Amino acid sequence: MPKQMILRNAHREALKRLRDTVVRCLTEEGKVKEAYRKAAPLVRRVVETEYPVKDMKVLLRYEAAEHDNCIKLRMAHGAVQDVMFNFDDESGPLVVKKTYHGKFFLADEATTDAVLAWKTAKETCDKTLSQKKRDYATLIDAARTLEEVEVLWPEAKQIREAFAKNQVALMALTPTVIQRIKQDVAERATVQR
Repeated sequence: MPKQMILRNAHREALKRLRDTVVRCLTEEGKVKEAYRKAAPLVRRVVETEYPVKDMKVLLRYEAAEHDNCIKLRMAHGAVQDVMFNFDDESGPLVVKKTYHGKFFLADEATTDAVLAWKTAKETCDKTLSQKKRDYATLIDAARTLEEVEVLWPEAKQIREAFAKNQVALMALTPTVIQRIKQDVAERATVQR
């Protein structure tokens, strides 16, 4: 059985970085993608009503148009509610450069419903992911050894391998260094007598 690895701050930070890369909310992410798939074309249509694609392509040739991936919408349900809809991967609609920043687009009923469904799904996903990360942080902070973490979270063994490699490199001493240290200890022992 390998020696138990007592968790130090560096181990805990490595575990938290690992958590940030592997912990996900697959069900909630699927719901966000589905809601995005429904809302994105509707938001694009609202923007392109005011900024027609044909005109924007002409302006783009003269560098007077740009893709906007963060659209501000005013919802149609009567209450004043503004929502920022974020397009993925630079896929937002073309808009006039510089003159339009801060502009809100008025969403119709269908767009309002779709965007609010996307917003709710995104908030739920973010909240669930945040809770999962807090749960892992509690485990990491409460555990004394890596083995205690590995019982609940088998992926944590990845940091053992990383630290084992670094530990070997840090602990490697040449015979010359070992000899000099032994000699220093012996000299200090004879002087102190």
